[in-house]
Amino acid sequence: QIYLFTAGLLLSFIGVRPLLKKLDVDKSTNSDRLIGMEAIVCEEIHENSLGRVKIDGDFWQAKEINGKYVSVGTRVKVINYQSIVLIIKIIK
Repeated sequence: QIYLFTAGLLLSFIGVRPLLKKLDVDKSTNSDRLIGMEAIVCEEIHENSLGRVKIDGDFWQAKEINGKYVSVGTRVKVINYQSIVLIIKIIK
């Protein structure tokens, strides 16, 4: 009985694993939806450091892609993110 149980367990594992891998699709995050959106700077972004932007009533940490200074009230566009920090560029 032990041999049959072990064999059944191994066959189940081998048979189910490929099915589970197919179900493992690319999982997008909430941050993905922010890419391309416009934001307003609400805390200065100093050269090569972090500031804050506001998008849809939520505040996010952000840094300018080229490390430039960005003043409060400037309209920016989200072009990417790293962890919980948005990468932005100034809208001209």
